Amino acid sequence: MRVSVLVAGCVVLAGAGAAYVLRPQPAPGPAAPVVVASPAEVTAPAPADRAAPPPEVTKAREQAARAVQAKNYAEARAVLETALALFPGQSVLAQDLVVVLQREAVDALRDGRLAAASRAVARARELSPDEPAVNKVAARVFRAQAGETDDDDNKRALLDQALALDADNGALWQDKAQVCERLNDLPCAVSALESLQKTEHGEHLRGLSDKIARLKQQLSVEGAFRGVESDHFVARFEGYGTEQIAWRALNRLERAYFSINDKLGRKPDQLVTVVIYTGSQYQTALNAPDWSNGLYDGKIRVREGDVLAASDAFDDVLAHEYTHALIAQTVRGHLPGWLHEGLAVVHEPHHVTRDTVLSRAAQSDQLLSLAALGPPLSQIADPTTARLAYEMSESLVRALKEKQGSFGLTKLLDAVNERQDFDAAFREVFYTGPETFYDRWRDAL
Repeated sequence: MRVSVLVAGCVVLAGAGAAYVLRPQPAPGPAAPVVVASPAEVTAPAPADRAAPPPEVTKAREQAARAVQAKNYAEARAVLETALALFPGQSVLAQDLVVVLQREAVDALRDGRLAAASRAVARARELSPDEPAVNKVAARVFRAQAGETDDDDNKRALLDQALALDADNGALWQDKAQVCERLNDLPCAVSALESLQKTEHGEHLRGLSDKIARLKQQLSVEGAFRGVESDHFVARFEGYGTEQIAWRALNRLERAYFSINDKLGRKPDQLVTVVIYTGSQYQTALNAPDWSNGLYDGKIRVREGDVLAASDAFDDVLAHEYTHALIAQTVRGHLPGWLHEGLAVVHEPHHVTRDTVLSRAAQSDQLLSLAALGPPLSQIADPTTARLAYEMSESLVRALKEKQGSFGLTKLLDAVNERQDFDAAFREVFYTGPETFYDRWRDAL
């Protein structure tokens, strides 16, 4: 049902969930509808001395208005394209078509029809290349396209196209910073985060200033680093003297790649970077705790001392940190620190279990609570507490393996991916909650 109401010299066509404003036009002929549903999208009334549009134009706009009201943007677009081809001088048809194309693109993005969104927004920009609203939708399309590709160079190019159209979009700068970091382009990452900081989105991001400071600190150490690449890894290091160590690291990481992927039933979808530090570079770049031999923060980072000290120890550090990288890239939900570290420890190829600290803590009733093992264990400063936390984490994960083997751990990671809730995933796989499991494990020590 459609009702006509006269309001301030305009006719409003009210239908289900939308209203269409008919602009006043000089006689003869009826007023023509603007194919929009909000006053902000209505263009200014035509000057009084402008000739009324041909009846065919008015009819096409009315037909398009009905199609838009029914959310049939394809029909509205086809009607307006046909009319515009017949009456190219009627700019109002182009204006209406731009609005329809913009809405069609947004609708297609919402439904995941990226190709349709791209076509619609390309045509809209062809008709109105300087329209801010159209450019913002085009930026959304470029961002969606960046999310669809696994190639980080392509991602960056698409994000640059999006930012050229919508430079105030903080989410775009955030995406670009992440891509630049993965590409080991730290100056680009710092620049993107500083641009993010100036946006409204960036003003509300906690820890952004600290992140920028950390990257600048790493850049001060890694600015002269170069890289070599294997099938699945990139090694970054300083100086030709470290290149042999880098290739040794890549060879051992490739072995870990196939072994650990097979055990956990997953593989990363991007190259993993390993950064090898010499001398005091590790501490200077990372402010890592003194007891740390390596860490993963989006990249594997290791001390050169481990490389030179013992081959088996180096294998263990690389396999440990690769396990973190694999989980970070393939598990979307949150995992507690104890599970992350326990999985990493049990996949060290030469690890020998030594529960000395754990045994003493159990005997003196000084075990850490499960809640205390929840945050990342790398945040623990005290080396004795850290050692206890790692031994407990390893023992907890081995207890889980005794229940259902490696398959149970793989099922748990899959369930976390599906449910996005660790406690619920844990109950689904092991038929008990994490706290109950912990209590039974502790009582069995």
